[in-house]
Amino acid sequence: MTVQTNDGKFATAKFIVDTNGISAGATHSTIASALSDASSGETIFIKPGTYTEDLTLKAGVNLASFGSESNNGQVEIVGKCTATFAGSCAITGIRLTTNSDFCLAVTGASATIVTLKNCFINCSNNTGISFTSSSSSAYLSIIDCSGDTTTTLIAFFSCSSAGTFDIFSSVIKNSGGSTTANTFSAGSLSVKFSRIFSAINASGTSSVDFKHTELSTAAINTTPITYSGSGSNRRIINCTLLAGTASAISVSTNLEAYQSHVSSSNASVIAGVGGFSYADLTFINGSDNISTTSSDGRLTRPGIIRSEHQPAFLARESTAMVNATGDGTAVTVNFQTEIFDQNGDFTPNTTFTAPFTGIYNLFSNITTTTNGAGHTEGRVLIITSNRSYLGALCSPAACRAASGDFAYNVSVSSADMDAADTATVELTVSNSTKTVTINNTSSNTCFGGHLVC
Repeated sequence: MTVQTNDGKFATAKFIVDTNGISAGATHSTIASALSDASSGETIFIKPGTYTEDLTLKAGVNLASFGSESNNGQVEIVGKCTATFAGSCAITGIRLTTNSDFCLAVTGASATIVTLKNCFINCSNNTGISFTSSSSSAYLSIIDCSGDTTTTLIAFFSCSSAGTFDIFSSVIKNSGGSTTANTFSAGSLSVKFSRIFSAINASGTSSVDFKHTELSTAAINTTPITYSGSGSNRRIINCTLLAGTASAISVSTNLEAYQSHVSSSNASVIAGVGGFSYADLTFINGSDNISTTSSDGRLTRPGIIRSEHQPAFLARESTAMVNATGDGTAVTVNFQTEIFDQNGDFTPNTTFTAPFTGIYNLFSNITTTTNGAGHTEGRVLIITSNRSYLGALCSPAACRAASGDFAYNVSVSSADMDAADTATVELTVSNSTKTVTINNTSSNTCFGGHLVC
């Protein structure tokens, strides 16, 4: 197929760039001149060679290597490609190399959309990509690309755009061993089916979505992901994180990780002052410590199934209930101090509320003092919304210790409770005067339980 060029001649494409110009069968000798002549909807084809140019990209005008869809470097642009337009363009099969500046910069305030496909991003002496457009509709996409950071003190990308940055099916190497992190401080970062060998720090209002991706910084012993953002999405799913001696994840806001492999020899594999939600993580380097300020886990550890989201509590009485019963008064026992309350379901002083429908194990120990000879009957119950469970009936007068203390015990291994059902403990001592005190000595008066299934 041939087309007629602007000068009335015929060629295989309307815009063909070759450093030798018309003598080589091309229409232009520089990419910049072809961009000047091209209009939206047209593609500029570039023949093999090195083009040292700073380019202003144009809405609707695509750049593509001539006769090749590979990123093997036959066509190389050494310089800065800048996009500020409202619209879209694509760059295909081209090697972009830094020249002491970014090789691609998406800037301004417009809804600029740039797609790189089958390209190679060569960060030889500067961070490669800058994405700073303030438009939330701006979009930068890297598809089936490769890249490399070949020296220290630089990164692959630096982004503060309110838009979206996608990396899909790409491999970004770090042959220079740079410990300088890629940064993302706004908008949305999505990385899928890719491998990245340098650290990523996401902050500000950013969202992150990593899926089916390997993030490996083991060779440089830095944390692959540091997250302090406030975006609505913050997920790591089906990924592998390799950190060497550093923590694999550092979080100071909130982050989620599911069905992923994590490797770190650090004492804190996952660290930070934020919240961490997780499930089905596999720790492949022996260490599995999570030391974030808070965590919400449904996690399979090596040889252990542990869930910090599982309802479990234990509370004790810290203030004696003086002259609480003895005359047949049924008193609800107070447990003022929580020893632990893993899912926040116990409300001091008295009540456990089931967060889920299920089967619960519940127990209570009650000690009393000042039992008299006339106190001939005592009983303790766990009272749930569905039914009550009675401990052994006994006679304080016959069974109390010489000190006058007496212990009442009740337990139920399979209490059926519906979501929002409650459980309390009730003590009744009868047949005399109201002189029985519920004791707060040590932790003998307590109430506890957990969800069984």
